[in-house]
Amino acid sequence: MKILHVVPSLLKAGGGPSESVPMTAMAQKAAGLDVAIAHCQLGGISVKTQEAERAGVRLVPFSRRCAWWNPIGFSWDFMRRFESVAKEYDVVHTHAQWRFLIWWAAHVARKLGKKLVMMPRGSFEPARLKESKWKKRLFGWIDRHYAKRADAVWATSQGEADGVRMFAPGSHVEVFPIGLDVEKYAISKQEGKTLLYFSRISPIKGLDMLAEAWGRIVGSGGFGEWRSGGVGEWRLVIVGPDDRGYTEEVKKMFAAKCAPESYEFRPPAYGEEKFRLLSSADAFILPTYNENWGIAVAEAMASGLPVICTKGAPWQCLEEANAGWWTDINADAITEAIRQLVSLPREERLSMGANGRRWAEENLGWLKIGRDMRKSYERLCAGV
Repeated sequence: MKILHVVPSLLKAGGGPSESVPMTAMAQKAAGLDVAIAHCQLGGISVKTQEAERAGVRLVPFSRRCAWWNPIGFSWDFMRRFESVAKEYDVVHTHAQWRFLIWWAAHVARKLGKKLVMMPRGSFEPARLKESKWKKRLFGWIDRHYAKRADAVWATSQGEADGVRMFAPGSHVEVFPIGLDVEKYAISKQEGKTLLYFSRISPIKGLDMLAEAWGRIVGSGGFGEWRSGGVGEWRLVIVGPDDRGYTEEVKKMFAAKCAPESYEFRPPAYGEEKFRLLSSADAFILPTYNENWGIAVAEAMASGLPVICTKGAPWQCLEEANAGWWTDINADAITEAIRQLVSLPREERLSMGANGRRWAEENLGWLKIGRDMRKSYERLCAGV
């Protein structure tokens, strides 16, 4: 069986899909499927994409001009050539929404009689629908049309599945978590006091709440006030690619609210550098307003870190597995979770991290997920 994934881009700084789509493709390749990824070549591809290509996943690049007047990512090259590519495959599997590539891929799949699987990756979540409202009001009917007519819509959590059903009533929804190569992540020894934020620096990630919470704990003064605030020598490290210039705004928030010695911003990290960053941290935080999954949380758990995450992401397992805190989406709750974290003895933090690692090993293995995905494709192609 031949599967053609379609994703708007696989950029090195492209966020979660640039990591998880290649990993999905590799898992399906390991499950015995013939897999390719169609994407717009806009720059350097991610480390995971390079790894997928070495593993035998075929990359099918298309060209697209970048311009402010192309908000839907229109590509003449994709429009002209995609149908001839798709003819070779049994299933067209799209990732994300609100882009011309996704609409045209769905149109071609229907036209050719191919099975269509769509993976919106949080695009239909209420918080995401508030972003770029004008575009989503103007074009939302297209996404709803194809989601309702897809052979399956894959969500990454039950919460996202509920959101899909609200946006596109009558759609056939299945749930597949995003997996992880857990064994590749070294376990942190937690010998320091670094609280790590590792994700895109975007308005939806809740960094405004984090600045408020961290400022309440460490104060806005110098070293003395920071030390006397009960946080000891804990330091917040913020790492991630910039989203449309938002980093400068976030830096101003932290400068206004937090002791300057208590935090630092670092450039994005990829590949082995990312693994080293995670294994050298002592705890992890993702104060997000909304995530369909939040792969950074999974990576932190695989690295043996206690995690603080808001209920904007589907990580209730943090509490169920005693691996961290799953807080309400506000600065008060985030502040309280950080206070609890920094007050814990190292032994308790190590125990939390071990619980998270064990949960990741038991639930996020790509081998099982790849096999389950293959079974779903087979059912769809058999008309079951």
